[in-house]
Amino acid sequence: MFKNMKISMKLALGFGMVLAVFAMAVLFGWFRMTGVQEESRFLSKVMDALAIMNSLEIHLENARFCVRDFQYSEADDSLTKARALLQETRNDIARGLQMYNTTRMQGLKAVADMEAPLAGYSDNVEKVAALAKEKGNTLRELTAASQGLLESLEQLINLQYQYVEEELAAANLSDVERRLRRIREAESLVTETGEIRRAYSFAMVQRDAKAVAVVLPKVEVMRQKAQALLDDTRHEEVRAALKASLEQMGRFTTGVNALVSQYTQLDALHRSRLPYSDALLKAAAEISQAGMKKAQEIGQDAVRSLGSAVLVLVRG
Repeated sequence: MFKNMKISMKLALGFGMVLAVFAMAVLFGWFRMTGVQEESRFLSKVMDALAIMNSLEIHLENARFCVRDFQYSEADDSLTKARALLQETRNDIARGLQMYNTTRMQGLKAVADMEAPLAGYSDNVEKVAALAKEKGNTLRELTAASQGLLESLEQLINLQYQYVEEELAAANLSDVERRLRRIREAESLVTETGEIRRAYSFAMVQRDAKAVAVVLPKVEVMRQKAQALLDDTRHEEVRAALKASLEQMGRFTTGVNALVSQYTQLDALHRSRLPYSDALLKAAAEISQAGMKKAQEIGQDAVRSLGSAVLVLVRG
C-alpha cells in the first residue's frame, strides 16, 4: 500500500509524523517545565517556612537570654524585653500555623505542638516575676525589721546607761554591776544582729537558700537572750524596749522563713523552665532540618526536570 502511494502523499505523511513527534516532544517538555514551575512555587513556600522557624529560634534564644539576665539581676528592663520576645515567638508560631492551614505543608504540622511548651515557659516566667516581686518586699521587710531591732537595742542600752548613772549616784554598787552586765549582753545582741545581717546578705548574693536558713538558729539564740533579759527586768521602760526588740526579732524570723521559701521556689522554677525552651528549640530545629532537606530534594528534582525537558526539545 505504501508503495502505491504518490510521492506527495509520502512526503506529507513523513512531515506529519515529524510534526507529531515534535508536538509530543513539545508537550512533554511543557509538562516538565510546568512541573519545574510548581516545584519552584513549593520551594518558595518551604523557604518562607524556614524563615519563620529561623525567626522563632532567634526570638526564643534572645528571650532565654533576657530571662537569665532577670534571674540574676531582677532588672525590670530584662523582664520587659523577655515578655516582648516571647510575644514575638507566639506570633511566629501563629504564622507557622496559618501557613500550615493554608498550604497543608506536612513539615509545619508539628508547629501546633509548640504552643504548649511556649505557654509553659511563659507561665514559668510570670511566676518567677511575681515571686521575685514578693522576695523584694520580703527583703525590704527584713531590712526594716533588722533596723528596728538595732534601734530598740540602742534604746535599751541608753536606758541602761541612764540607770547606771543613777545607781552610781546612789552608791548602789551591786545594782551597778548587774546593770553593766546587762549592757554587755545588750551590746552583744547588737553585734550578733550585724553578723546575722551580713550572713544573710552574703547568702542572698550567692542565691543560696540553705545559707539563708542558717541564720534562723542564730536569731533564735538572740531571742532567748532577749527573753532572759526581759524576765530579769524590773523597770517598765526597759521592759518596753526589750519587748520591742523581741517583736522585731519575730518579724525578722518570719521574714527569713519567707525568704528561704521564696528562694527555694525560685530555684525550682528556674530548673523547671529549661525543658520548655529545650522542647521548643528542638521542635524548631527538626522543622528547619526537614525543610532544608525538602528544599534540597526540590532543587535536585527541578534540575533533573529542566535537564530532561531541554534534552527532549533538542532531540526533538
